[in-house]
Amino acid sequence: MANVQPHFVTFHTEIKLEQYDENRTLRDARDEVLDALRAGLKALFQDKGKPVPTFTSFNQGSYAMNTGVKPLDSREYDIDVGLDFDLITDDHDPVEVKIWIRDALKRQGITAEIRRPCVTVFRDGYHVDLAVYARPRYGTSLHLAKGKENSGAAHRVWQVSDPQGLKEKIAGQFSGEDGQQFRRTIRYLKRWRDKNFSADGNAAPIGIGLTVAAYHWFQVQKTTSWMDNKVTYDDRLALEQFVRTLTQNFTQVWDHDEQRRYPRIAVTLPVQPFSDLFEKMTNKQMDAFKQKLDALLTALEQARQELDVHDACAILKAQFGDAFPVPDKQESSKATRAGISRDAAKSFIAGYFERYPGIRRYIDTIKEEARTNGSVTTQLGRRRPIPELRAGNPALRAAGERAAINHPIQGTAADVIKIAMIRLAPRLAEAGLKARLVLQVHDELLLEVPNGEVDRLVPILVDTMEGALALDVPLTVEVKSGPRW
Repeated sequence: MANVQPHFVTFHTEIKLEQYDENRTLRDARDEVLDALRAGLKALFQDKGKPVPTFTSFNQGSYAMNTGVKPLDSREYDIDVGLDFDLITDDHDPVEVKIWIRDALKRQGITAEIRRPCVTVFRDGYHVDLAVYARPRYGTSLHLAKGKENSGAAHRVWQVSDPQGLKEKIAGQFSGEDGQQFRRTIRYLKRWRDKNFSADGNAAPIGIGLTVAAYHWFQVQKTTSWMDNKVTYDDRLALEQFVRTLTQNFTQVWDHDEQRRYPRIAVTLPVQPFSDLFEKMTNKQMDAFKQKLDALLTALEQARQELDVHDACAILKAQFGDAFPVPDKQESSKATRAGISRDAAKSFIAGYFERYPGIRRYIDTIKEEARTNGSVTTQLGRRRPIPELRAGNPALRAAGERAAINHPIQGTAADVIKIAMIRLAPRLAEAGLKARLVLQVHDELLLEVPNGEVDRLVPILVDTMEGALALDVPLTVEVKSGPRW
């Protein structure tokens, strides 16, 4: 396995966007708009002889959460600012307040557009999204102004919102170096999105959706040396595990217009209004999102299987773009992660196949089958297409061969555990047990069991799992119990 961690870190340094207070250009752009808005509101309302509305601004979005990435060359910086107005929502239509902002900025020579969730200011190389908030007469929760000038009454609303609470939840999910890997992983996925999706409409998954998905499902990937307690982080594995979890959280929904099923994933905001952040994506956009996530997962798995750092990084660069560094082929070929020469590694592999010729025959047979059929299957017939076998890139073709070799084995193992899970639930009910299945992790099942049921549960669990599929090599199961996993 090639060690690509240094290259992920270099990539992260290249794409990371500092927070406002660390980025003078963005800070000045934000402050210019806010100063103009205050001056414009003052002039607008003094002309009308009315009290001037005031507001407090705060940063929100990826910059506030420290998960921002630099935009690609053809895209703009996106600055998100919240405006907490000192007014009562009961007394004002939400679009009315947005019109104040647009007209006030216009007085200062700044063009702004009213959108449903915000007022957007367009400048050269960046745009500023101004989200408008206020509070009701009886209550302290912020409410977001939603609606446009042509919106009907049902779409002109003050929607309860908690941008500061969201910021605190994201910031508090992980701390220290664990938190750094958490934010790096979000940035990797955002840059992948920017490279692989159009910026128009809702075709691309929104950044806050990816961030909240990480809040729900990201797991830190690190190892600690038993000798010196040195902690080593593995960003490739962290991203692979996160992307795999994302793909596993898609469900199939029926599209009545097209009379077919589409994959969809829901990512729920962990604060009010607890909405699905991907709800605006169409079924076709969701389908494209799922397919591209699958391709990313395949690339991350292929990079894991590479011995040569150059080849692994070349695979990753195809997903993340030119900012992902690829070392010189000659230099990267000098040593493997194990610290031995490439020639020594080849000799070791040749000796392995000489000792176990059956494995060599299996590999050759399955590769030929994959080339002929364009896919491979598990023992239970579950098919996996291997389009990489037709790729023009030799590294991708080789990675496709490795995926073909792996799927019948690992895929069959996945089938076995799923069969056991399906059969276990009714057996628990038939036995009158209150034990319940909580989690599956690869070839492990985690159950929550009342203390008095463990002895009755174990034989049922072992019999169900060992009998899931008849194989020449018997399946064996080890059971452990304890107060926590």
